[in-house]
Amino acid sequence: MGYFSCGSELDVYEAIYCEKCVRCGDCSVHLAHIMYAHRLHDKEKHVGRKILNMLISLDVGGMNNEKCSMFYER
Repeated sequence: MGYFSCGSELDVYEAIYCEKCVRCGDCSVHLAHIMYAHRLHDKEKHVGRKILNMLISLDVGGMNNEKCSMFYER
């Protein structure tokens, strides 16, 4: 599940992916992570967390957010 520990991490992710995506400004993936990632961080088996994991997953080491699965570069 994409996880942004602070606003700066989210800003960097947005600059790398969101702002270059055709869905920029109309993206429910971004909104879902902002609203639910912190609440579901410790709930391994929650269906919401599984959905967020499918959209933005963490790398193998679990330290960095991967590219959004809905990303489509302009």
